[in-house]
Amino acid sequence: MYKLTATTMILREDSTCIPSDPTNVDYIEYLDWIADGNIPTPADIPTANQLQIAIENAIQTALDVTAQTCNYDNIKSACAYASTMPWVPDTDPHFAMCEKFRRQGNYAQNRMSLTWAKMARFPTASSPVGRWRRADAVASRR
Repeated sequence: MYKLTATTMILREDSTCIPSDPTNVDYIEYLDWIADGNIPTPADIPTANQLQIAIENAIQTALDVTAQTCNYDNIKSACAYASTMPWVPDTDPHFAMCEKFRRQGNYAQNRMSLTWAKMARFPTASSPVGRWRRADAVASRR
C-alpha cells in the first residue's frame, strides 16, 4: 500500500507523495498503517550511474550557486570574464572594474577546474572521465 522513497516522502499506491509531516492527515494514516504491523515496500536502490549523475549535478549546482553569490548567472558565465577585455589599458578609467572581473573569472576557472579534477579521480564506467581514462590506458598499451 505504501512505498518508501529515497527522500523523506512516502509514496502511496495511487502515486500520491506523502511528506513526513506529523500534522498531515495522510501521514497520520500511514503511521496508523505501520502501527497495525504493516511494512512498506523499500525504496528503489539507485544504480551507480544514477548516483554518479546525482553527484555531478550536485557539484555543478554548488559551483553555480557560488558564482551566483557574486551576481554571475552561473560558474560558466563567471569563467567567461577570465579573458575579458585584455586590451583595456591600465590608464582607462574602467581598468579597475575590468581587472576585478578578470580576477573573479580566473578564480572561478581555477575553482571549477580543481573541483572537476578531484571528481575525475573517481570515474565510473559511464562517466566521460572514465571513458577517457580507459581509452588512454588502451592507447598506452599499444
